[in-house]
Amino acid sequence: MKEEQSVNQETDIEEKEQNEIPTEEVQEEPVEEENTEEIKEPTKNEEKIKSPIWIKIKNNRYKIILAILVILIVLGIIFIPKFKKEEEQVPVIENARMIQVVGLTSEEATQKIDELGLEIQYEYEEVEDETQIGKVLEQSIQENQEVAKGTTVTIKVAVSKQKVVVPNVVGMNINDAIQQLTAMGLPINATGQYSNDVEKDIIISQMIPEGQEINVGTTIEVLVSLGKEQVEEEKEPENPNKNNQTEINTPTHSEPQKPTTTTPEQPVTQPEQPTTEDPEQPVIPEPSKITISNAPLFIAKNKTITLNATVLPENANNKTVVWSSGNTSRATITQNGMVKAIKDGSVTITATVKGTNISTSREIIVYTPGVTGDIDGNGTVNSIDSGLILDIYLYGSDDQDRISRADINKDGVVNANDAALADSMFKYGIR
Repeated sequence: MKEEQSVNQETDIEEKEQNEIPTEEVQEEPVEEENTEEIKEPTKNEEKIKSPIWIKIKNNRYKIILAILVILIVLGIIFIPKFKKEEEQVPVIENARMIQVVGLTSEEATQKIDELGLEIQYEYEEVEDETQIGKVLEQSIQENQEVAKGTTVTIKVAVSKQKVVVPNVVGMNINDAIQQLTAMGLPINATGQYSNDVEKDIIISQMIPEGQEINVGTTIEVLVSLGKEQVEEEKEPENPNKNNQTEINTPTHSEPQKPTTTTPEQPVTQPEQPTTEDPEQPVIPEPSKITISNAPLFIAKNKTITLNATVLPENANNKTVVWSSGNTSRATITQNGMVKAIKDGSVTITATVKGTNISTSREIIVYTPGVTGDIDGNGTVNSIDSGLILDIYLYGSDDQDRISRADINKDGVVNANDAALADSMFKYGIR
């Protein structure tokens, strides 16, 4: 090492001495190759001076490129998985392919439609073929049709026809007959007729005979007495007067006192009857119809609502309304039309024009919010509850609490009517 240092020092000294040699002496030297080498050396020094700048510029470019690449890689790591997840989720959420459920039981159809992610709405059709009861007859979305998940599918389920035996209402007061028939699910349509033998408001005859088995909802036509016709009573004195005229004119042996008492009375009484009767009928018409405008289908327990009844025509001579409740243990009504709900179940409210057979009725269901119709206990009444009610109707149940919730109209039987009421509660947003 010491020898190398000494050699280096000697070379440095020689270089310094060469640099101190005057230019004239250098020119006298014959050797030109050494001069060329000396001229090239400063160019290398210049390159040594300039090279770090170019290296820095190139390094900065590389750094920028590397930074951009790093950013792109980071963005790819963040967003590419999200895009992939979205692509994976689209086909799952987008559509569902409908299957064939006609011919299946309502329970099987409900399960399969739920698995497709579709909503269910039930409709019911009464059939006589007992083998079809409980099976799906129609579906609103056909097999293999693609629809968005959450779409509502309507299925029509076969149910048995409910039958009732017609009671005898002949001889009953019309108001009592209305209460009895409407409680059985039989609407009544009454036609009035004057009668000298049957008291007013008493049913003279019924179109469907007693003991006949008919479907629930069939209208019973009855004929009701309007009492004696007043016109007939006023015409009764006319006949003896006319007979007196003939008797007075024909016999010659009649006493003179008779014509003096009867003849002046005839022209007075006869023209007065038509003049007094004819204008009275068109001027003040009798009531022909009564309507209830605001009766709800459901009313919550312990709530009240006031009903409005309208007697037609507007200028009727009698517009007094008599209100009645078909089951006062479930709901009461005042003569002002205020209904108070007391206990769960169906109740018929009737409005009648006082002293006539003209009436109209509305069925109201009293329910307990959060309980009535909520079979699965999730706090809401929907199409699933309707299906569960139908299952209880078709296959029975040992769960008394479910049976109590399913019997919406509280008639002691869970049937298709309760399932339809559950659908109505779902449509009207009843909770």
